[in-house]
Amino acid sequence: MNEKYTFEFIEEYLAGNLSTEEAQEFESAVESDESLAKSLDSQKAAHQAVNLYTQIKTHENVSEIYSKVKGQGQAKVRRLGSMALAATVVFLVFMGIAYFMLSSQYSGANLVANNLEAYPDRITSMSDAPISALSNAMKAYNQNDFTTAIPLFEGIGTDDQYFTLSRLYLGISQLESGNASDAINTLNDLFQMENDLKEPAQWYLALAQLANGDETTARINLEDISENGGYQSSKATGLLKKLDSGWRNLPGVR
Repeated sequence: MNEKYTFEFIEEYLAGNLSTEEAQEFESAVESDESLAKSLDSQKAAHQAVNLYTQIKTHENVSEIYSKVKGQGQAKVRRLGSMALAATVVFLVFMGIAYFMLSSQYSGANLVANNLEAYPDRITSMSDAPISALSNAMKAYNQNDFTTAIPLFEGIGTDDQYFTLSRLYLGISQLESGNASDAINTLNDLFQMENDLKEPAQWYLALAQLANGDETTARINLEDISENGGYQSSKATGLLKKLDSGWRNLPGVR
């Protein structure tokens, strides 16, 4: 999803505060970006729930209305009670839908999924890259067959000229395969080394920590990336804003 279209940007769109050009550009982006469309639907559902609640409240307190019509016949009272009950049910259904969509959007797992992109292939694109076990690992990696790629990367020896780079791809493959704990170990080892891959290693390490439920340590790495302009610094800044969103305070979201 385009980093420009944050939660706050979508709120401005729903509030009608964007210029005509901005709104049209956003709507075009929604048509071609499934992730963005889901984000828009989530926030629309939340707005609908709030609007429905407001409509119900404008009819004044149900108990007050009940007292006013109490002496006007049991049929009217029953009808009023049925209407109030139906409105309450509809409201709860909308709130449930909105809660489910928002809790999914702001959960740690979904935040990782929305920010996780495989690191580009810097091995097979090199003209002097040898044909070896590493090329087979990269083939699986480029085909998103991370389960196959993992043991192939693990078999790369320390004497291989691309060993350090292969550790980055191994950690990413582990993370993509749902093995966040293994990814943390691999990427943390790489991050502690003196090499030119520290920045991407730190970014993927932060995602692995978030995926593993260690939000505190993930925040430390994300803040460092954001403040120092490291690899994916803009994404790190956006992710921190999502982590600080009030929606994440809802029960069960984290």
